[in-house]
Amino acid sequence: MTQTAGEWCDKNKFVAAINAGMYATDHRTNVGRLIDGAYELFRHFFGLHGLPRFFVTTVFCNEAGVMVSVWTGKLCGVDHLRCLLAALVEGQNLRPMTAAPATPDDDALALLTEAVRLADVALEQWLPPADEAPVRLHQAMRYSVFAGGKRLRPALVLASARAIGGATSEHLTASIGAAMAAVEVLHTYTLIHDDLPAMDDDDLRRGRPTCHKAFDEATAILAGDALQTLAFEATAAISAEAVTVLARASGSRGVVGGQQDDLDAEGQPIDNSPTTRARLERIHRGKTAALIRASCELGAIAAGANASVRNALRTYGEAIGLAFQVADDVLDATASSAALGKTAGKDAAQGKLTYVAVHGLDAARCEAERLEQEALDALAPLGKNAHALRALGRFVVRRNH
Repeated sequence: MTQTAGEWCDKNKFVAAINAGMYATDHRTNVGRLIDGAYELFRHFFGLHGLPRFFVTTVFCNEAGVMVSVWTGKLCGVDHLRCLLAALVEGQNLRPMTAAPATPDDDALALLTEAVRLADVALEQWLPPADEAPVRLHQAMRYSVFAGGKRLRPALVLASARAIGGATSEHLTASIGAAMAAVEVLHTYTLIHDDLPAMDDDDLRRGRPTCHKAFDEATAILAGDALQTLAFEATAAISAEAVTVLARASGSRGVVGGQQDDLDAEGQPIDNSPTTRARLERIHRGKTAALIRASCELGAIAAGANASVRNALRTYGEAIGLAFQVADDVLDATASSAALGKTAGKDAAQGKLTYVAVHGLDAARCEAERLEQEALDALAPLGKNAHALRALGRFVVRRNH
């Protein structure tokens, strides 16, 4: 049965159609195939057989404000398909819209789309195949790495390298690919461990069961361990300095330390005292900003940047990393689980120390915008070459998931 614009979708039929096509999300890593499959699914369901692929934009929204978009060259694909499925499973009605809402900055979206493609190629080169022993471990690693996501950190590697004229020679391309893979597998390891029952105890990540739910807790721990070591294997292909940068960002003075501070603060009384504010900033700098800053610096190292450029990119990365976490705090308090692809409202429920909890929602939004400007100002020495980084900076603050 073909639906026409303006009619309510038959939810059961659409759920069945989405379920039939979801294997592309779960078992293929080629994002282009995912877009093709989703396009064909939507085109068939809405009877758009007579339109060329590049003319078709299909946008759905539900009452919670979840949007799912598939269009040529502008990917909101993996996460948004999962959001759609989650919304349908929760029993929310969806309706076709005749016009799409405003999208994030086109340049950022184009770069993120490219980063997904390039990062997935690099990740395939570095990750063991799913059928290599121990099979269960490698399947768990790949399940989490290829679960979708924005690929923001690989995009920052790529944009940083390009800002200084990198990514032009074969050698630089290999180094940049290794850096993109390294930051993404390191990031995925942190997500796997962050979701564990002993940590944040979450069941949902990127719109589907977390690694320990899809496999088991022990396998999830080992998958995270293996991804962490793989990150250093990849950076070793760049230089010893690259290994040092990633190690400092991910250890007790970076991501791991930030996670410990976050756990220690959980359930403690929250106020606006100088001590609480300092602790909050330390959590954000460690848990989130450290790896985002390292992503920018690794792109610079891979492309052979000089010291002054690296300093500018470090400053940018630190500011945009903090802005990312403040924006995350806002989204956790305001967005739906379907939109986020993870459990919304979990921070407040667990008594987490967040920017919203300490300063309030309005102040958090203002701080994210201030940090965005700080990041953009840091790029002044790079001039027009930093256009993509500026676009990503705006995206980080203005995103809706």
